[in-house]
Amino acid sequence: LAIPESAGLKGNALLAVFILLPATLFIGATFPLAVRIFARDGNDAAPASARVYSWNTVGAIVGATAAAFFLIPMLKYEGAIRVAVIINVLLAVGAAVLIGKRNPTLVTVTAVALVGLGVAYHPAMPEAILRTSPVMDEGNGEIRFYEVGRSATVLVLEESGFFNLRTNGLPEASTNLIGAPPYQHNQRLLSALPVLARPDVEDMLIVGFGAGATLEGVPPSVKSIDVIELEPVVIDANRSISEERQIDPLADPRVSIYINDARSALALTSKKYDAIVSQPSHPWTAGASHLYTREFMSLASEHLSEDGVYLQWMNAQFVDAELLRSLCATMLDVFDNVRVYQWDSQVLFFLGSATPLNVEVDMATTGRPLSDDRVHYLQKGVGSVEDAVVALTMDHDNVVAFAAGAELITDNFNLMATRSAAAMDSGTTITMNELAKLLTPFDPLLQPDSFLHNDFPTQLDFGYISRRLEGVYLKARAIALADTLLNLGNPEALVMIGLGQLGQGEVQESQRNLLRAIDADPNDQQAKYALLRPWVSRLARGEEPPQRIRETLSSIRGSAALTLRGLLAASQNNYQEVANLDEAMATVLTTDLWYKDSIKLRVDWRIKATNEELQPRLAREATALIDEAIALYQDKEFYSMRLASSYVADDAPEIIETARRLIYIFELEI
Repeated sequence: LAIPESAGLKGNALLAVFILLPATLFIGATFPLAVRIFARDGNDAAPASARVYSWNTVGAIVGATAAAFFLIPMLKYEGAIRVAVIINVLLAVGAAVLIGKRNPTLVTVTAVALVGLGVAYHPAMPEAILRTSPVMDEGNGEIRFYEVGRSATVLVLEESGFFNLRTNGLPEASTNLIGAPPYQHNQRLLSALPVLARPDVEDMLIVGFGAGATLEGVPPSVKSIDVIELEPVVIDANRSISEERQIDPLADPRVSIYINDARSALALTSKKYDAIVSQPSHPWTAGASHLYTREFMSLASEHLSEDGVYLQWMNAQFVDAELLRSLCATMLDVFDNVRVYQWDSQVLFFLGSATPLNVEVDMATTGRPLSDDRVHYLQKGVGSVEDAVVALTMDHDNVVAFAAGAELITDNFNLMATRSAAAMDSGTTITMNELAKLLTPFDPLLQPDSFLHNDFPTQLDFGYISRRLEGVYLKARAIALADTLLNLGNPEALVMIGLGQLGQGEVQESQRNLLRAIDADPNDQQAKYALLRPWVSRLARGEEPPQRIRETLSSIRGSAALTLRGLLAASQNNYQEVANLDEAMATVLTTDLWYKDSIKLRVDWRIKATNEELQPRLAREATALIDEAIALYQDKEFYSMRLASSYVADDAPEIIETARRLIYIFELEI
């Protein structure tokens, strides 16, 4: 039944009356009917009413318990509704028999009709309700799993090349299908960040299984992983897709799963962990709101080793500015050292420890943990210390300044439970742009006197940082960084400005600023490459460049020069020359401006190789190269090249999933 939108409130009221009034009248009549059946005469009316009322109370208790804990989990909603209808039919038949003794024909007809109704009634799965979410659009993918647990209804949808898991309509996490390309998944980074902070982490605890994405990101160096999950059906959901997903965390021998509430589970063990990752569900839900309080964080801190780290997840779209300050203040109340990281436009990671956190400095000094397993971190979107700097939103001193005067989130005054949903309903939660403005004054990357601009142990590539910021939709922060560097007299700002102008089609202005950068630092290979890159096609055609371009071309050195040479060879279809340069281009750093070009060249000659015996191996090598770069650079050309390499390698799952991911990216842009 559909009511036109033009009907407005009156139309909706009529619809409610149409649906509810008949049921309300009949349900209301059951009590006096039951009394009439049980009362022997008028004098027995009061005792019969008492008996009916007592049994009704017992029935309500038993019914609610049986339905919630047994009937609905066993039969799902549609099955439970059918059972309820059949029971009501049987009761109706019994009532007809007891009341209609004097009219057997009517009783028989009524009984047959009611039994026929019970047999014929087969309600469908309530798909529209299951797909509805209070925080995102309705899921349009294929339902791959649907079960009702004791604390949540769990749904797995296959959408756009992802398996998306929802509980009670709330999106929890997503995971890749076999053959899908890597991408920077903030939930995979949940388990990677603690190891970036403490490379020697061996024992990790993860609160909340979700779709297993956090487990997929746990570095191989971690030896044991305990997972606490409240709803066992979530594990069943993950098990149902285990053969089709790219990484199956349930097959990881390091993983031990405990079905329990996180606070209860921690209270029952004395085990200590090197890292605890808390990624409970949405903060206003009953099963999760108590995992954002000071008391829970204190309980978690008691189960950390001496220099252990605690990581708290939060999505800014679930909080307002004051709640965000309160979360910071609560972390500071429990942990002596706190940092905030932003791997996604609205997702924040709060990292806490009793001992100092010098993540970026330690990474730059030791090279760990990236040097321990380069490919693992690359495929999670971390290839250098600069990638950690990109994510760093507030260091400890700035967190202290940001949280000053904020209320704490406690069990007695659980602000997350009381304010989060209200903020969402009122539309006062933090948008992406509002979050950027809110955090800008506390951003060490934009503070000229911060440790990132003074006495850092290595030379940071701010140009790369700027490009990565734009890649994760933080362009305003990239522009502010250029202004900061300009004020510091750092010529990298001119390169950043020049590249920005080139992207906007302002070629002449771009070239002027890049020449200024070269004049300021004649050894700046990034500036030289940025200046020469637009000239490649002209140089390949034999066009005579201006003197400054010729001078720059003769002075460019190292892997930048080799990559330019490869681009010129590829423009002339000389792929043998490109292949000859492959080993040298393999030394290009992920932070180099020419990294993407070098990867594309190394992939391109492999795809175009004509030796049939070597083609499958070279195609697989090409896919591996793309997969190392694609999480850092969501470049559509990488997806197209991966599609081609998968085709040459005759890998059907990779062809299908790469094509689906490419379509998904185009849809996002539209």
